[in-house]
Amino acid sequence: RELLSHVSHELKTPLVAMEETNRLLLDEIPGPLTPKQKRFLRLNVESSARLSSMIMKLLDISRLEVGVSLQTKRQPIEEIVEEAVTEFEGQAHESGITLVFDTQDNRVHVQCERERLIQVFENLIENAIKFAPDGTSIGVKIHSNTNLPDSLLIKSGIHLSDIPEGGGYAIIEVSDEGPGIPDELKEKIFEKFFQVRSPEQDRKKGIGLGLAICREIIACHHGAIWVEDRTEGG
Repeated sequence: RELLSHVSHELKTPLVAMEETNRLLLDEIPGPLTPKQKRFLRLNVESSARLSSMIMKLLDISRLEVGVSLQTKRQPIEEIVEEAVTEFEGQAHESGITLVFDTQDNRVHVQCERERLIQVFENLIENAIKFAPDGTSIGVKIHSNTNLPDSLLIKSGIHLSDIPEGGGYAIIEVSDEGPGIPDELKEKIFEKFFQVRSPEQDRKKGIGLGLAICREIIACHHGAIWVEDRTEGG
């Protein structure tokens, strides 16, 4: 863990310098560029952005595992989820995917750190867009629930004693029509660096930290995160 944190931090400085150099060249500060040179530089910028994202995830998981002190306050979960949904509307549209935001109860308030939960929903929506077929829809739904199944409480380590009197849970579902997850891997996908291996997934693979980060953030909020099949598929 210390090695990951140290190496990730040290990689940031040269990467920032490379990104800045690429931008200066694209702005043609040193001199004019040919269309071909611009195309290659844009590829460089895209690659460095992906690398920067990977490094930030490595740093993030290191911090979360060490333990972070959340700055929480009571706030409406609808606004938090809507912010994440809005951010990906353009990307979904480019892929021919429809984002459907459905809040059955817009009066659900939760005790949370806003930015951390936005990070969770962004990860989940981004994953859904990545694996959903073109022309399909992704649903994001909010509702409240005071009675979770005993099997889920046991599996996730949630204790009913943690719930304030009169309180409950905000349930946020992100659903897609993608390939789904085999039953034997439904727990493993939340482990660091684990990725499902298939021709489709291999073409769209990342670093394998997004869901691990989601799990750590949700655990800090005394919640649970899991995956299950939809009857319609995905």
